[in-house]
Amino acid sequence: MSWKHLAIAASAAAVSLAPAPAWAQGDFHVRNDTRRTLSCGLRREHGSMVELFVLRAGGGWTQPAASSAARLLICDVNRLPLRARLRPGVDYVLAEDSATGMVTVRIAGGR
Repeated sequence: MSWKHLAIAASAAAVSLAPAPAWAQGDFHVRNDTRRTLSCGLRREHGSMVELFVLRAGGGWTQPAASSAARLLICDVNRLPLRARLRPGVDYVLAEDSATGMVTVRIAGGR
């Protein structure tokens, strides 16, 4: 093996031992604790592309986070948009106030 090949092999070995970048701090997770099916979407805070999904009553939705950047959750509740800023690695719950019927977003406890 020539010195040139040996140097290339050593460089490749050094690169493979370098730590991988931490892309994400967790997943985005939302649970629907209401009695209704909700149409929702997730987008970057200043982006225009929205990933649409449906949250059935009692169901949940999870998406791997590609970065540690927050996302904006948008749900259609009684013709009023519900908006909340989600951080990866935090579990969120959509809950319905029994007195007013308003749907709110809160951080899930005990998980």
